[in-house]
Amino acid sequence: MKNQIVKHIGVVVIYTGLVIILTWPVAVNVGTHIAGSGGDPWQTMWRMEEKVEMLSQSWEEGHTIDIIKREFLGQGEARLVNLSVWPWLPIVGLFGVVVGYNIIWLCSFVLAGYGMYLLVSWLIKTYGSVRVDSVSETKSSWNKLVEEAPGFLAGLAYMLLPYHVAHARGHFGAMQIQWLPLIILTGWALVRKPSLVKTLILISLVTLQAWTEHHYLLWLIVFGIWYVVYFRAEVREFSRDEMGRWYLWLLVIGVTITVGLSLGPTIKLAGQENSQLYLGQEQIIRYSADPFAYVVPASFHSLWGTAASKVWGNYFTGNVEEATLFVGLLPILMVGFFWQRVPSKQLKFWLITAGLFGVISLGPKLHLLGYITGIPLPWELVNQWPVMNAVRTVARAGVMVNLAWMVLFGWVLATQVKRIGIASIIALFIILEFVFIPMPMMSAYIPRVYSVIKDRPGVAIIEIPTATNYTVASRALFGSLTHGKKVLNNIALERAEGAQAYDEVRSMPALRQLLYLRTGHLLDGRDEFMEQDMTETLADVARWLDVRQILVHPDSLSDLQKEAVINFLERTSGLKREVVDDVWLYDISQLPAGDGVFVARDNGWGEVGREPNSNEVVAGIKDVATLMIYNINEGPAHVQLGWKMGQTEADLLQIEGQVNMAVNWNEKIGGQTLDIVALPGQNKILFRNSRSQAVIIREPVMQVLKGL
Repeated sequence: MKNQIVKHIGVVVIYTGLVIILTWPVAVNVGTHIAGSGGDPWQTMWRMEEKVEMLSQSWEEGHTIDIIKREFLGQGEARLVNLSVWPWLPIVGLFGVVVGYNIIWLCSFVLAGYGMYLLVSWLIKTYGSVRVDSVSETKSSWNKLVEEAPGFLAGLAYMLLPYHVAHARGHFGAMQIQWLPLIILTGWALVRKPSLVKTLILISLVTLQAWTEHHYLLWLIVFGIWYVVYFRAEVREFSRDEMGRWYLWLLVIGVTITVGLSLGPTIKLAGQENSQLYLGQEQIIRYSADPFAYVVPASFHSLWGTAASKVWGNYFTGNVEEATLFVGLLPILMVGFFWQRVPSKQLKFWLITAGLFGVISLGPKLHLLGYITGIPLPWELVNQWPVMNAVRTVARAGVMVNLAWMVLFGWVLATQVKRIGIASIIALFIILEFVFIPMPMMSAYIPRVYSVIKDRPGVAIIEIPTATNYTVASRALFGSLTHGKKVLNNIALERAEGAQAYDEVRSMPALRQLLYLRTGHLLDGRDEFMEQDMTETLADVARWLDVRQILVHPDSLSDLQKEAVINFLERTSGLKREVVDDVWLYDISQLPAGDGVFVARDNGWGEVGREPNSNEVVAGIKDVATLMIYNINEGPAHVQLGWKMGQTEADLLQIEGQVNMAVNWNEKIGGQTLDIVALPGQNKILFRNSRSQAVIIREPVMQVLKGL
């Protein structure tokens, strides 16, 4: 027993040392930098810090039970539930969010290798007699090491898989492939020899996997069904065991409580018609696997990644993280040449497993090197089913292809490796094929400006370019935990909250031009729709949203964008720039108050722009268009809208509203005027076009009149 403990500790220590070296320089920068790149690591740390603060606050206020009900028992509305950080919060609470994130990141590699080591070693011990001629009869220390080599080398390859490294760049859930071999091992061992301890461990592991990456839970369900079909004799024997049946019921009940209830809101959301989780057919195909991705080296390989990317990889659809599925030439060649001595039943099972999930990962349509052939594949059969159509990254089924092949690799190694020298050479080849140092890292620096604005008035801020730059937006999301204000239309949250939640701000005049950096508009100094002055309108919009500060990150803007921001905020609007380290800070409350009324338009207004010949502003109404008049004054306001149009078109345009209004034909302007008594708040006006062609209005203008 003592020797077994020492052996396992030794395996973990060796894996840890290799991870520290092969993920350099993560281990030496755990407190100052963040492993990975892009915006996703910042979002994960935001969730970690938010959960820690939420728990602390709820504990002080006595609302912990409410948190448990909402987070783990499925209470509340249909929504995207993200529990990926919960299992790791003790580490975050102990070491802090930056150090904690990096420790968890490193652990995912060590645990992945160790999990595969355990699975392969157990399979060889349970199903194989292939070691009889592999080592000499004398049990020397070297021979004992050789016996551990297949599992150790399979674990080494599994933890360094390009799939793992790619997702470790930021996909916190997808990078946690360590639970998969442990779940398969525990479940398989439970079937062969039922016990309460194995059942409880399996419930815990399945829960961890479901919380960290629910796509993998789906693949495990498919794997489980395939296992039951293939090893039905073992399953039948298990079902005859009275205690086995009890453990099975315990497993079902336990997983239903820990997984079914917690993911219930997400399942409800996925099952809704037009669910926000459904990205559409084009995106599902885009994030499906290319068959060549399994044999093409990763684009980020330290030695030949660039060359491989230029020759093949740049043809793959989707981003680098989702397109990387390389299994490794050494495992492919060794399995291809030395499969004969692998036990037949094991060989068939894992080959079919790899093939099954390989086909699933290809998605609904076959595409080869970026070319979509249009040939339907099996996933097309379930692609339109409720819930299933919310599986946004079918390529992640490739993780099971990688897992199955590493098990086969371990089996082949068990039949071929007879000397420690050969095992060492294979280990070096694995490292050479999967070396990806230096690993990308980002500075954990948080701009000091977030602390500066913490105690300043306002409930929201305008931060540029958080509406267009995902990385900046994600860091700003983390920074919002410092100042406690809402960051308007932060793109990092749009996927979770849905585009509709952003429609109002996106429609607001002046603000949308600034947030989305419409450089032409900001540089030209032209008025907004309905001849609304940009500076005056921005002041009114800011009052409506209770925005007092504008933050600009110039290092994330092009020269043109910086010039546009300076021109509008400083030259046109007269705001003074306060420089806080590398961030520009503007106090928007300096702007003079406007008339307290502004108008926003929805997407029903098409073809808005200037005609080249007449230089007139034109706008088209094809079907239904909406204007929302905002009155931020304490009392009602007399608002008049006017525009040019033909008499015939005027007869075809129906105008409806929930406020007092009057539509008149105005000969002086050659069009219509709409007089409205705008009440404080929002006043919605609908324009309906009763003909098939768009109704065009020209030179629309809004003015606030004195008196009612």
